[in-house]
Amino acid sequence: MCRILGAVSRGPIPPSLLQVFGRLAAVGKVPSDFECGPVAAKVGHPDGWGVAAFSPAGEVYRRGPASGADDPGFARAAEDVRRLGGGCVLLAHVRRVLDDRLVGEEHSLPFRRETGGGVTYFAQDGWIEKFGLQRGGTDARWACDEVLKEMAGRWERRAFTDALQAVRTQCRERYPRRLSALTAVVAGAGGLLAHRDAGNCLLYYTLHVAESRDLVLVSSEVLQGIEARWRLLRKGETVAVGPDLVVT
Repeated sequence: MCRILGAVSRGPIPPSLLQVFGRLAAVGKVPSDFECGPVAAKVGHPDGWGVAAFSPAGEVYRRGPASGADDPGFARAAEDVRRLGGGCVLLAHVRRVLDDRLVGEEHSLPFRRETGGGVTYFAQDGWIEKFGLQRGGTDARWACDEVLKEMAGRWERRAFTDALQAVRTQCRERYPRRLSALTAVVAGAGGLLAHRDAGNCLLYYTLHVAESRDLVLVSSEVLQGIEARWRLLRKGETVAVGPDLVVT
């Protein structure tokens, strides 16, 4: 269970955007807020964070195992993103786990993968019950590698949607009734691809798109104080945000 933020920007991404998002580590909604599952034993998404961004000026990739709401490393990462300047693509994530043994920087998302088309980052919301650690990785790492393998370097909405469906099919066969959802966002040279899977909690597994003149966001929650036109993606909807900020 997680909260995700993606962005494509013409100008530098202000640290304030990531600061607002980082607060979801402390106050972000959880499934029990919507009567999905038992009452949460802890609030927010405090079990790790990740920030990945790139522009013509370079790349930032930082992760940590603590809460993004108060980890100084998260604030430093936000400042490093600002220094990348314009033409920036961002993917950030704050994480919540039910098994504290799965907390660790190496398990924090987004995951970074190098493919024939360049660097791709992957973040998701949803989990496979009782997956634990397999070959040293979590369910999210397994999903990342399977989705990117299915996409086979094709940066298209349909390829992303089909890849996610193929992974859901694998889950039904290998982990019956144990996948809560597979909402996911990938970032790469082509911008962002984002898909909302409402899973087993329609009101929790959300993904919104926000558009302004110089910035397009994809976010699990509407971020307070961010001036933009917000829209909730429909269940099963996939959107693409190009480097030119065109949303399809």
